[in-house]
Amino acid sequence: SESQSTKKVKANMNFKQTILLCLLASTAEAHFRIPYPGERDPNNTATQTEGPCGGSNSIVLPRYKWNPKGSPIDISYEHDYGIGAIYFCGSENCTSGSDFDVLVYEPYDQTVGNFCIPSVQLPDKYNKINTTGVLQVAYSGPKPVTGELHYMFSCIDIIVSDDGPIYDGQCHNDTI
Repeated sequence: SESQSTKKVKANMNFKQTILLCLLASTAEAHFRIPYPGERDPNNTATQTEGPCGGSNSIVLPRYKWNPKGSPIDISYEHDYGIGAIYFCGSENCTSGSDFDVLVYEPYDQTVGNFCIPSVQLPDKYNKINTTGVLQVAYSGPKPVTGELHYMFSCIDIIVSDDGPIYDGQCHNDTI
């Protein structure tokens, strides 16, 4: 029969293992959000690894107004490290990853926290009033346990408009 102290040690070990597994599981579910201007589906955590738009692959109306001088994007990133980039699809049919073939914001390193881009401008070809399209925010980062790369996506449906916001403190940076 086991001694009382051996039983306590085993119970303590099981408790610590349970806490560690819960922490790892919560990290595995963490992805990123786009608090400003918003995104197609802020509840797509379970499908955010599905391209091209995190499992939300249909246009959502109304579209966000996008200023021809550039509008801000605020990204709340929840992993320890990743590399992000922003792409654009200038058609009404943005259903595959290859449709997002216009790089509008160069790849950048990201750590946990908010990343504010004060002005994301579209290329001249698409930067005309009433032009519609979709911005795709894409990240790659290591999986918490295996270290293998995984990809995450979210999209913003936009229409170019003089009424679109320009940067006026809508977001801030707190990442390194």
